[in-house]
Amino acid sequence: MQETTRDTALEDDLRNGLRGLLKTIRLLRRRWTGAHTMHPGVMPMLAQIEEITASTAGVGCHLKDVAEALALDTSTVSRSISGLVAQGLVERVPDASDRRACLITLTSAGVSALASSRDWYDEVFAETLAGWDRDELRAFAAQMLRVTDDVAHHLASDRPSAFPRPVDPKETA
Repeated sequence: MQETTRDTALEDDLRNGLRGLLKTIRLLRRRWTGAHTMHPGVMPMLAQIEEITASTAGVGCHLKDVAEALALDTSTVSRSISGLVAQGLVERVPDASDRRACLITLTSAGVSALASSRDWYDEVFAETLAGWDRDELRAFAAQMLRVTDDVAHHLASDRPSAFPRPVDPKETA
């Protein structure tokens, strides 16, 4: 078995970076809640519905597709969709290809809420990152996407960690 040297400083930096990112998300959610009446968790679901619907030429999307795309349990998404329907942000329409199913689409109020959300985030990031040049922003965006994709793929697989832990001698005996 190949020995690997742990880089504990790098591991600490990665953990601290993740903690900082999660703190930033909490701060954004708190500020969002102060500026809007809608819960901030609604926006990723609306955005996902919009994205999936666009990929289906505007037909709509199934609840299971939203759940899968957001890595959420179908029952959680079902409850959330019911709330979004009650708020008038999405609607359920019969699926012409499967009468047992329904498709979810954004209403005009949902489209408007999503646009307002994007405007708000764009303003926050424009002000916050005003000192960054375009190349820095592009590089950062690319690295964020790479991290989220790689972590998702790793967690969905049986691949070994990039930072293997030392082998416990009792495990190899």
